[in-house]
Amino acid sequence: VDRGASLVFLSQYPGEEEILLPPRSYLEVVGPSRIEVGEDGRRIRVVPLKVNANSSSSTVEELEGRRRELFLAAGEHTLHETRSKLKVRLHSDEVEKALVHRLFDKIHVYHVKTFESIVEEADKWLGKHRDKTAEWYNGEFEYAGATRELMQLEGMAMDKFQLWVEVGGTYILRSRLTDASRQMDAGLMRRLHDIMDKCAAETVAWRRLPS
Repeated sequence: VDRGASLVFLSQYPGEEEILLPPRSYLEVVGPSRIEVGEDGRRIRVVPLKVNANSSSSTVEELEGRRRELFLAAGEHTLHETRSKLKVRLHSDEVEKALVHRLFDKIHVYHVKTFESIVEEADKWLGKHRDKTAEWYNGEFEYAGATRELMQLEGMAMDKFQLWVEVGGTYILRSRLTDASRQMDAGLMRRLHDIMDKCAAETVAWRRLPS
């Protein structure tokens, strides 16, 4: 498409000979500029141009929807990776050893149910974001929050399964990923404090030894 439509018959100022160009039009320089003298004697630089409308370029709606598409694709990839890693953990020697001492969990396959509950919650999280519009994803605050949650999703999923490995029990099935992850963090901090207290006690005992 290399021409526009005249608006002379609609214009309030027909003498201006306005032209309406097609959407996504560009102006391409097609020759050297020249100097002309206007009716009032002023010199005018004239640049020959050609209208070039690229009908295959992205529309505003397509550009707005690109962020949503990229986010959902990243979400699908994260979910696939998380599911694959959880399956490896599910059939690991560590889980088999844990089940030896947890007959109740083994009978009721709570390790499998924990795996399923994690995948289900992750699926629901991604489904919630599939329902959001492209306009929502173009809000910087909303997009930043969703991206932060996506980056934490795999870690929280693995934390919940690890919590079952370490503790076991049915209550973990009802725990949300965020709650299970906080519990794992709290347990890690307790162990770290215990190690620091032990090191401090050993240091004091060492200093009391006779030289």
